[in-house]
Amino acid sequence: MVERSKFPEVDVYEHELELDTSRVISGEFPTARIADLAIITAKLAALAVTTAKLADLAVATGKIADLAVATGKVADLAIATAKIADLGVTTAKLADLGTTTAKIADLAVTNAKVADATLVTGKLVADTIALTVDIPILATGTAVTVAADAIAAVTFPHTTVLLDTATIKHLKSAALILDHAWAATADGYIELYDVTGLAVRATTALLVGAEASVWLAIAATGLVAGNTMVVRANVTVAGAAGETASLFRAILRLTLGIS
Repeated sequence: MVERSKFPEVDVYEHELELDTSRVISGEFPTARIADLAIITAKLAALAVTTAKLADLAVATGKIADLAVATGKVADLAIATAKIADLGVTTAKLADLGTTTAKIADLAVTNAKVADATLVTGKLVADTIALTVDIPILATGTAVTVAADAIAAVTFPHTTVLLDTATIKHLKSAALILDHAWAATADGYIELYDVTGLAVRATTALLVGAEASVWLAIAATGLVAGNTMVVRANVTVAGAAGETASLFRAILRLTLGIS
């Protein structure tokens, strides 16, 4: 303020200069005329800050409103693992059938994760579940005999056996267990004979006047569902008159593998 004593007749005060907007020529204030930090929020028009006005990496987390980043603003494949919080991916975020084998850790599928009645036969490793079933063709007891004094193939009484499809559905191997006594002078074999298929499914070695127990392996493919089979004596060299071959026990042993 100017000293009043020098100009007693006039009050002279310093006044702030005010510029009427209409007095300013458009574009008159270049960057150099604007003080740093001089443009405050109120001086910015709505939508005035365009992409080109933002410096790279200028928008910090705190400047983004909650829930403001919509799906369309996120680039494809842009969300890296490190950006996802632990336990952040819930069930609803997983696409149906989206979890492939490679994404499941070894031993991660426990019993509780498997639905009841889910595992079908084809999901089991071969021979994972195995059991042995003995089918008595002729149970231990009094011997049954056939003549061995003539060349012939003679069926032992009460030795007929027939296997259905369900019985051999999971057949892995089979064997015929025999207890027998052979004629003293006759030669021949004891056989499991497929009457329907006209084929020998199992046979002993050549028998000559002996009593023995034998275990005869049978190919799994050799047993045919629905075919009638018998145990017979195949006499190839006749014994003395009245000689016989005896069978004390005949068991068909089946090994089944549920797989």
